Amino acid sequence: MSVIALLFVGVSVAFAQEQCRTPNGDAGNCILLEKCEPLLAINRIEVKTPEDILYLRQSNCGLFMKIKPKVCCPPKTQWSSFTTAKPFVHPSLTSSLPTTPTTTEAPVVHKTPDVDDGGEDGDYTCKPGVKPPKAETFCCGVESSSGSDRIIGGNIAGVDQYPWLALLEYNNTAKKTACGGSLISSRYVLTAAHCLGQTAWGYAVKVHLSEFNTSSYPTDIVETDGGGFEYVKNIVIRIERHLPHPGYVSRVEPVLHDIGLVRLARDAPYTEFIRPICLPTSDITAIPHSYLDFWAAGWGSDGFRFSELKKHIKLPYVASQKCKNAFYSHRKPDLIQDTHLCAGGEKDRDTCGGDSGGPLMYSSGDTWIVVGVVSFGSLVCGTEGKPGVYTHVYKYMDWIVQNMV
Repeated sequence: MSVIALLFVGVSVAFAQEQCRTPNGDAGNCILLEKCEPLLAINRIEVKTPEDILYLRQSNCGLFMKIKPKVCCPPKTQWSSFTTAKPFVHPSLTSSLPTTPTTTEAPVVHKTPDVDDGGEDGDYTCKPGVKPPKAETFCCGVESSSGSDRIIGGNIAGVDQYPWLALLEYNNTAKKTACGGSLISSRYVLTAAHCLGQTAWGYAVKVHLSEFNTSSYPTDIVETDGGGFEYVKNIVIRIERHLPHPGYVSRVEPVLHDIGLVRLARDAPYTEFIRPICLPTSDITAIPHSYLDFWAAGWGSDGFRFSELKKHIKLPYVASQKCKNAFYSHRKPDLIQDTHLCAGGEKDRDTCGGDSGGPLMYSSGDTWIVVGVVSFGSLVCGTEGKPGVYTHVYKYMDWIVQNMV
C-alpha cells in the first residue's frame, strides 16, 4: 500500500566551516547542530537545566539555508572531554535565566498563555467561528499567524503552520515515527486505521506535537522575525488507547473504513504551536465546484526517504467518478468507494509513504477543516493521473463523535 508522502527532491550542499568562539571562550567551528555531537547530546536531553538552555542559545551562529540551526562546535579533539556546558553568564543575566521545567513534556522556552478550554478534563471540539467557554485565545482550525507564503509544490511549511499536525511514535528499536495524525481535541488524534494496532513499525505508543524538524528532537531552533532565535519544545504524550474503526480490515481490497482515533494519556496543552483542527460540519464535495483545492502536510517520503522537515502541498480535488475511472481495473473494479475522497493526480505532486493518517485540509477563510485522512494511492507516488485516496472524514462524523468520550 503506497500510503502518502510529499514528493521532494533532496539537495546536498557542502559549505566551508566558519571559525567562531564557543560560549566557553574556546575556538570552534560554526557547523550544523546535527553534526556537532556534544551539543546535539545536550539538545536531546528531555529536561534541560537553565545552563544547558543558555549554552545552546549562546552557541547559535546562524541557520543553514534558513532552516537548519548551526552552532559553534568545539573541535573534534575536544569532544571526548566535553562533559559540561559552561555558558558565559553576565551578572545582569542571572535573574533572567530560564527556569528548569518540572516535567519532561512541558514547554521550555516559548511562553504559553494560561488557558481554560472549557471542559472538566480540558476536552472539547470547537466549531468554525465558535470559541469554547473561557478559551478566548484558542479555537479549532486557527493558526497562530498567517503563516509563510504557501508556495505550491511540496515546500517547507512554517514552524507555526498546521499546529494540529501530529506524529505517531512506534515501539520498535529505532523509535520510528511512521504515521501522521491530526489533533481534533485536547485528548484525541485522528489518524488512519492502518496506523493502529500491530503494524510493520510495531505498535504506536506516543504522539509527538509541536514538531517541525525531526532531526533536532526534542527542541526545534527557529529564527524569529526580529533576527533572533526561539527554542520550540516538542511535546510527547503517551497513547492511552487505540480506536481503529471496527469495519477496517487490513490487507483487504477495497480499503474501507481506514480511519481511527488515539486517546492521549493526558490533555495536550494548547499553545502557539499546538491547536486542534476543526471537524467538518458538512460535505464540501456535495456542492458543485469548478475548482476546489485542498492542502496536505507532513513528514512523509519523497520516494527515497522520510523528510526531516514539516512540508505541505496544494492538491486539487478529484471528483469521485474521475477517481474511480483512474483506479478501475477488471480485477479491482470497486477500489474507490463513496467513503473515499480523492485529490492530486499531478506528476510529482502527491502524498506518499510516511504521510499515512495525516490530514487532507480545506481552508474556509481563516479556519482549517480536516476533510480527509491519508489512506492509499498509486504504487509510485506522484504518478500523473493517479490521485491520492483519502478517507472521507465527514462520512464518519457520527462514529468519531460517539468515540470521543
